Amino acid sequence: VPFQLYVFMSSPRNSLTVFGELHERWEQVSDRGYNQLNNVVNAHLKIMFSDEGHDGYRWDVLSDCIQARDDITSSLHTQMMDSYKHCCDSYAELRRIVDKMRANVVVPNQLQQQHSTPLHPLPHNDHPSLLHHLVCMFEDQLERVHKPIIERVLSVQDRDALTLMLSAWSLQPCIDEKFIEQLAYHPDTKI
Repeated sequence: VPFQLYVFMSSPRNSLTVFGELHERWEQVSDRGYNQLNNVVNAHLKIMFSDEGHDGYRWDVLSDCIQARDDITSSLHTQMMDSYKHCCDSYAELRRIVDKMRANVVVPNQLQQQHSTPLHPLPHNDHPSLLHHLVCMFEDQLERVHKPIIERVLSVQDRDALTLMLSAWSLQPCIDEKFIEQLAYHPDTKI
């Protein structure tokens, strides 16, 4: 389970508190999206491998029963498309969460293009910079990872590529959980 950002509820409601709540919601929706994506990939793989001789795999038991295989494939396709729709719904909800994060951040114009790097970290007490950096991480995850997965998962015909898509969704490579954890326990942020 990814680290969740906790806030002290005794402090007044501020941008960091709102971000903490939205981060927790992101994790829930992302987990739900991952489960649906996993269902899509599993059904997709079963359909791919139901074709006799596809990549050396066969459903030997069904090789003589074409109608049964076709019925199973049709059922799997329906399951896959239902799960895909739910996965797209999760993506849309993640987009709304990021939009709420963005709306919660008032950033001076000079910060619009600023990103921190390991050599030039953002100061912990500069809340607009911190929030801008956090929102950028979630936007990058959504646009660079989740969106391409949604756009391509149904057309990919390679088991390894599908597995990589699942891993990328789950591991969230654009989101620096360690940074969020450090922020959560830093005294200047009061999170």
